[in-house]
Amino acid sequence: YYDMCVQTVERGNKHMNSNKSLLMDRAIKAASYYNAGLAREGMAEIYIENGDIKSAKEHYEMAIKNYQTAMDNADKEDLSESVKNVYQNAKKRAEAKKNKLKGKKIAFEAGIKEIKKKTIYANAFVYDERDLT
Repeated sequence: YYDMCVQTVERGNKHMNSNKSLLMDRAIKAASYYNAGLAREGMAEIYIENGDIKSAKEHYEMAIKNYQTAMDNADKEDLSESVKNVYQNAKKRAEAKKNKLKGKKIAFEAGIKEIKKKTIYANAFVYDERDLT
C-alpha cells in the first residue's frame, strides 16, 4: 500500500507540474479543497468505526479547514452562490459530526468497560474439556 501511495503522489505531482496554469484557477482550487475535505470526512468515519475517536476528531478538523479554504477560494473567484452553499454546508456538516464526538468518547469508554466486565464474568465459567465428558 505504501508503494501504491508513493506512485499515486508521483503521478499527481507529474500531472500538477504539467498543468501549472490550473494552480492559479481558484475555482479548481476550491473544488480540490472540497474534495480533500470529503476525503478527510471519510477517513474520520473509518477511525470512528475502529474506535479511534481522537484521530476521527483530528480528521474532522482538517476537513473543516479544507472546506473553509474552498469557501475562501470560491469567494475570491466570485463563484455562484449555489457552489458556495455546497462548501458552506459541507463545513457545517463536518462541524456537527465533530461536535457529536464529544459525548462518543465517554460512551465508547463506558462500552469498553462493560465488555470487559462481561468477558471477566464469562471467563469465570470456562470449563475444561475434561469436565464436559
